[in-house]
Amino acid sequence: MARPKGSKNRLTTAFHNKAKRALMRAANAACDDKNPDWMDALKIIAPFISRPRPHSEPIFLEIPENASAEQTADLLIREVCKGNIDPDSGSQLLSALYSASKFVELESLVEELREEIHLCQQYRNKKDDKETKRH
Repeated sequence: MARPKGSKNRLTTAFHNKAKRALMRAANAACDDKNPDWMDALKIIAPFISRPRPHSEPIFLEIPENASAEQTADLLIREVCKGNIDPDSGSQLLSALYSASKFVELESLVEELREEIHLCQQYRNKKDDKETKRH
């Protein structure tokens, strides 16, 4: 079974954890001044292991109350094109919007399936009633 989109691979997570432990050992060694080469290694490795994620500014959009997912996506794309939303944030918002729309679509399909099951059960019950009346 494929893992969900956006989830972390266990091997990658294990590698990152091991690399962070190695970085901590290098930091401790650099602080002890036992080996000055550790400080140089630490300066090279640190930015790649523990990059802070940039903090983006809040995004305020006026989305009409009954806007469809398609209309909202159009609005987001227009705002990115105007420069009001940076492309990375726009991409993340569109991805979230897509996921939410798929969830709504799935809920609707589940509801339709429940209705079909209910109708089948009603039909089966009527059929069983007719058979019992015959005998």
